[in-house]
Amino acid sequence: MNQAAAERWNLDYFSACIVGKKRKGKTYLAKLILQHGGQFVVIDPDDEYRDIAEPDQYFDDMPVDTVIMGLTELRREGMPIRAVIVPMQEDEPFILDELSRWVLDSGNITLAVDEAHDFVSARSIPDGFRKLARKGAKRGCRVVAISQRHVDVNTSFFSQCDLLVSFQQLLPRDIEYIERYSGLPDLRELLTNLKRGEYIVINEPQAITVCGSLSVEL
Repeated sequence: MNQAAAERWNLDYFSACIVGKKRKGKTYLAKLILQHGGQFVVIDPDDEYRDIAEPDQYFDDMPVDTVIMGLTELRREGMPIRAVIVPMQEDEPFILDELSRWVLDSGNITLAVDEAHDFVSARSIPDGFRKLARKGAKRGCRVVAISQRHVDVNTSFFSQCDLLVSFQQLLPRDIEYIERYSGLPDLRELLTNLKRGEYIVINEPQAITVCGSLSVEL
């Protein structure tokens, strides 16, 4: 994917989910989209995104109140927001809710959440995140969820996604989920045979519109 393609993606969608097995290219693709998409805030529990944060916008193991105060001060100073947050373990149950509310209030920011299944579980979804996914487009906000276990991500979020990106899938349950989402049967052969860095993009029912490859060393 080149810069023009990444910029086009950021114009074409308001909520997206990137799924697939570990070390297949999810993080690299998410970084590429974020870097060419203006302002962003990343919830990064595994500390994989620090290289795309501004030097003074990397928040590691800080209370969520301190993070939000820091982001608010940066906004007040007119600084573009390109922040990465490694949450404190005790903040994980509510950090997505708090940051979603802040992003929606601020406007024109993409909120990305890695390991999304840990924050938007099949059983619950934070109210702030639900509102951001539903109303964020009117405020120029976007949402990107990245997950290995997309079957464990809340279905109400999936139902609002404009874009689904899938790297290689091997488990029948994961494949069946994508088949139901896309309305396309018999995707097993395609999904199981994707090589490292290869992915499919589904951005409307019953249509796989892009099949690409990341030309990078992953």
